[in-house]
Amino acid sequence: MKFKTDFITNSSAASFVVPRSCLTEEQINMIINHIELGAAMQEKYKGELYLRPEWKIDLTEHLIEGSTSMDNFNMFWFLTEIVKVEKDCIHFGGSNYS
Repeated sequence: MKFKTDFITNSSAASFVVPRSCLTEEQINMIINHIELGAAMQEKYKGELYLRPEWKIDLTEHLIEGSTSMDNFNMFWFLTEIVKVEKDCIHFGGSNYS
């Protein structure tokens, strides 16, 4: 019988990127404050928004990028249904943007 003795993970890491040209300032603020907004809307959207862990959100001149080591917060649903980002503007798992 073989045993694995090195690092094993069950993590579900995820990342996304959206060009800032696809977003309004209000949408950017909604993404940055996704946990607070999600908490305020949790009763209405039970089952869609798990509030932890929080996504790490980074802004660059041209992009908004998010990453998490455990994707329990349904960011795709949040971006499309709450923030109203166009689906073709959202790129999960990396990007070709710079």
